Formats: sequence, structure tokens, C-alpha cells
Amino acid sequence: MRLKSVTTANNTNEVKFTAIIPQKAPTSIGLVTRNTPTIKVFPTRVDEVLNIFIENAISEPLQLNIRNLKGISLLSQNVTTRNGLTELSINTSGYKSGMYFLSLSKKSKNITTVKFLKH
Repeated sequence: MRLKSVTTANNTNEVKFTAIIPQKAPTSIGLVTRNTPTIKVFPTRVDEVLNIFIENAISEPLQLNIRNLKGISLLSQNVTTRNGLTELSINTSGYKSGMYFLSLSKKSKNITTVKFLKH
């Protein structure tokens, strides 16, 4: 039970008890139920090849960008995700050592960003 303050028609505050009804969590494994794509990279300290895993509930075109700490774009690539998991590999052997940001965007709007280190 929880307390809730309610303003009535005659503008008086009354305190009422309301029940909290728990939502049942999905029990299926391996299904994506989010509307927003998530991204994971491996390894986070990369020497040559950066593996990218994009999990999405729908198939849709996205823009993948890699920027350095100065905000300079080093890679801009169109990606079409699948329902579920999309795997990509990026060769980073030409990148200098340092921190980089990998971001996904949709229609020029940033969705998510992760960072990785280049050795």
C-alpha cells in the first residue's frame, strides 16, 4: 500500500491508500523487448579489430560514428540492424592510441554512445 494525496472537486486534499500492483517481468530469454537499440563493444581496449554488437527490437537503418576526443569523426557508416543481434567488426589498426567514442544515431539524433580505448 502507498499513500497518495488527491485533490477533490471541492479543492481539498485528501489522503487515500492505493495498492501497488507489481508488473510481471518478461520470462523469455533471447528476445529484445526494447524500442531503443543498445550497443556493446569488445574488447574495450582494442589493438586492431573492434567487435560491435547492436541489439535492437526491429530492423532499421542507423548511422554508426566513431569520433576521437577532439570530436573529429574518423568513421561514419550506415548500418541496417536486424531484429535481435547485429554484429560488426571495425579495423582500428590505423587509429592512434587513445580514447574513442562510438555512437549510434537515427535520423541525425544520437541514440547511444560507448567509449573504447585504442592501444
